[in-house]
Amino acid sequence: MIVLTPDEMRRLDKKTDEIFGLSLRVLMENAGRGILRFIEEKFRSLKKITFICGKGNNGGDGFVTARYLKLRGYDVVVYTFGEKQEYRDEALLNLNLLEKTGCEIKNIDEESLLKFDLGTSDLVVDGVFGTGFKGELKEDYREIFRIVNEYSQKLVSIDIPSGVDGETGFAGDSAINADYTLTFAYPKTGHYLYPGKIKRGKLYLVDIGIPYYYAEEEGFEGYIITFEIAKQNMPERMPYFHKGNCGKVFVLSGSKGYTGAPSMVAMGALKSGAGLVFVGIPEELNPILEQKLTEAITVPLPGEKGLLSKKSIPLIFEKLEKIDVCVAGPGLGRKEEIKEIICEILEKWDGKLILDADAVPLLKNEEKLIKGYKGELVMTPHPGELGTFLDRAPEQINNDRLKVAEEVSLRLNKTFVLKGAPTIISTPSATYINTTGNDGLATGGTGDVLAGIIAGLSAQNISISSASISGVFLHGLCADILKDYQTTFSIIATDLLDVLPEAIKRVLNTKKKKRETIMPLP
Repeated sequence: MIVLTPDEMRRLDKKTDEIFGLSLRVLMENAGRGILRFIEEKFRSLKKITFICGKGNNGGDGFVTARYLKLRGYDVVVYTFGEKQEYRDEALLNLNLLEKTGCEIKNIDEESLLKFDLGTSDLVVDGVFGTGFKGELKEDYREIFRIVNEYSQKLVSIDIPSGVDGETGFAGDSAINADYTLTFAYPKTGHYLYPGKIKRGKLYLVDIGIPYYYAEEEGFEGYIITFEIAKQNMPERMPYFHKGNCGKVFVLSGSKGYTGAPSMVAMGALKSGAGLVFVGIPEELNPILEQKLTEAITVPLPGEKGLLSKKSIPLIFEKLEKIDVCVAGPGLGRKEEIKEIICEILEKWDGKLILDADAVPLLKNEEKLIKGYKGELVMTPHPGELGTFLDRAPEQINNDRLKVAEEVSLRLNKTFVLKGAPTIISTPSATYINTTGNDGLATGGTGDVLAGIIAGLSAQNISISSASISGVFLHGLCADILKDYQTTFSIIATDLLDVLPEAIKRVLNTKKKKRETIMPLP
């Protein structure tokens, strides 16, 4: 499903008015009716509803909804900010219409009355800022929102919780904590980036009449990964396939003390359907990997003190000639000699290449070599590894992960996966925000499993970008499945391998859903 920034949404609002003939006034009316329908379907025994409405279009949506509810006989109280003459355009129009219903309208400065109405209401509706909000909340708004959060029993936000940046998801502690958020036409990026994702509660999409094909016409290429998109990017398997049809993966991984990494990568590739998996490790570690792995084939390579040596390069290329996908990096270590091995692969091979973990920081200052790689390539770092590669602080990357992923992908002209919450997959032509996963993935080795899943999928005759999209979704879905029957505190990386078959089954069994007037979003 397409996801938009607030600026992109404004472009579609304008296009809908100019080309399709639906004015902002009509769209606001449609939004109000959609919110009304959601409230009446979701909350069956409502009596009193309090609205907090700002001076802009978000407040206008709230005024429309309040008018419909008042006319249907509900006890409705509306709080506004400042003086009436400060309201403009559609917001003022709908405030005037609301006044004609006899609805009780109060000023937000009446703090004691506000606390009383919030505490005695079955539902509170937040319509203060909307998706255009940026920056920090002013002190007076922080205090009001603190009261709203503390005294409300149930909270619905219109479009996005007030105080959340609709593009970046940035929000201070005082931003509204919604139980439900109703957004219009398309979800926004701020709904899926933290902490906005926490603040918005359960997210619903409301159809207000904007043609869905407009976003494609405008060339917007941001997406959230849904079950349908994950299924579209899965490989196809036929009943007559044998192991040769399902691809060969070579895992270049492991060092002394890090034998778990190659094992988890290999099993991730096998469990996601690869026909054959070869594991290249320093020869002194071979006895350990022989014990860890039954189905994978170990390839002992020349090493020194538990790390790969340059002497392994001829044997590595001998193996690369016969395989489809190579994973390089997990647990390899970061000495210069290993960098030389990876650079040699970048210079002389042209198969599908996954650069993960140690490979990423090792390739700092080698952007030209990565960009010039002749085959398909994906980098899959977490913010710490990427921080070394870009010479930036991990916090800086994490706070702007969507733009950073897009920047790196465009700069390198390669697929790029930035692991984290949420994981971002960026290609030179599109960006995908993952919607699965939880804090159970915050443990060592889960990234190794992901690298293996991407490798196993891409070995089965699909692009490395498609494998990244479906692989990241499956990886997070494994954690979501585990969360259903055990705590996220206790999930370990190998647990993901146990439930990966179930995750794949759920994705493959997905049926296409029709768009509804009001529909839940992940």
